[in-house]
Amino acid sequence: MRNPHDVQIADVACFFLPVLTRMPLKFGNQVLTHVSCARACVRLKDGNGRVAQGWGETPLSVAWTWPSQADYTMRGDKMKSF
Repeated sequence: MRNPHDVQIADVACFFLPVLTRMPLKFGNQVLTHVSCARACVRLKDGNGRVAQGWGETPLSVAWTWPSQADYTMRGDKMKSF
């Protein structure tokens, strides 16, 4: 018998949104004029069959999380695939 308080993930979806910066941002030797935001939607289902949905979003701060001389686009694409 299922506990009505048990929760399971029913579905997860991830979207990448392009965002233009209001002004160029300089990080080390790189100047950014756009970034990507990762937006996630998670649906949960409890033991009674009720479903709840929530959204979350964060910018993919490639220059902060992966400082490197390597190409910005390559690093951003790798972060998205991860």
